[in-house]
Amino acid sequence: MKEDRAAEAVSRETSVVLADLPSKYKGYIGCPSCDSLELQISLSTDLQYVLNLKFIGEGKSNLDSVNNGIGEWTLNDENVIELHSREGSAMYSKFKILSKDELQLLDSTGSVITNGKNYILKKISDNEADNS
Repeated sequence: MKEDRAAEAVSRETSVVLADLPSKYKGYIGCPSCDSLELQISLSTDLQYVLNLKFIGEGKSNLDSVNNGIGEWTLNDENVIELHSREGSAMYSKFKILSKDELQLLDSTGSVITNGKNYILKKISDNEADNS
């Protein structure tokens, strides 16, 4: 019974996220050669996405910003958004819907990343997206 309520709550959150498209999410993730990576994803109602990376801090790449993906997205039965890049496989391609305002980056197998770092992307406005 408790599992049914949890599944129903997740389903409601997923419906809210999908009803609120287009949406943009942003978060900061670990980077082995820089301080962090700013990861921003834009999801549109026509099932297209744009994913952008920006290197932050010391040791950053020669590129200040990299457009790391354009393609289509799908939603699987586990409420995970999967990105399907036009250029082949995407490094950051699976995001769990946590709430209407948060996505969690997952590893390539769809599992939660458990290295103690924050992999949460928060919903942002168009103004916040333009100023990043």
